[in-house]
Amino acid sequence: MERRFTMTSACGVCGSTNISDLHARGIKKVAPTTHSLSELAAMTSLLEGRQAIFSKTGGLHAAALVNPQGKAVYVREDVGRHNAVDKIIGAALMAGELPLSNWTVVVSGRVGYEIIQKSVAAGVSALVGVSAPTSLAIDLAHEFGLTLMAFARDGKAKQFLPS
Repeated sequence: MERRFTMTSACGVCGSTNISDLHARGIKKVAPTTHSLSELAAMTSLLEGRQAIFSKTGGLHAAALVNPQGKAVYVREDVGRHNAVDKIIGAALMAGELPLSNWTVVVSGRVGYEIIQKSVAAGVSALVGVSAPTSLAIDLAHEFGLTLMAFARDGKAKQFLPS
C-alpha cells in the first residue's frame, strides 16, 4: 500500500492546532526569563540598523535571537516572519546553542502561534513582537511559561505574562 503525505521544512510542531499536540510531542515548559520587562520591551531596538534589505525595500520581516546578556547574536530577514524565525533558530542549532534557556526571540511583525511553537520547541524563555499576538499564541505562551510581550515600540510593550 502506497502512503502519501506532505513533509515540510518546518520545525516539526508547525501545523499543530492546539496545545495538547505540543504536549504529545514531549515539549516542556521553558525556563523563566531573567530579563526585566523593561529590558524585554526595549529589545525591538536591536533590530534597528540590522535590517539591510528591509531598509532598501520595506518588504521583509526580521527576527533576532537575543542571548542572556542582551546581545542580538542572530538577526535574519525574510519575506515571511516564520522563515526569519526558522533562520535564527537554525543558526543557533548549527552553532550548538540549543536549548535556548533565557534567550529571547524578537520579531518585527505579528506573533502567530507557529512562532510561539518554534520558540518553545527551541527552549526560548521570552518573545517580543512589534505587532499583535493571536489568541492561540497567547494561550501557548501561558501554557509553556513563555513570557510574551507584544505591541513593542519605542521601549514600551503590552505584557502577556505566563500565569
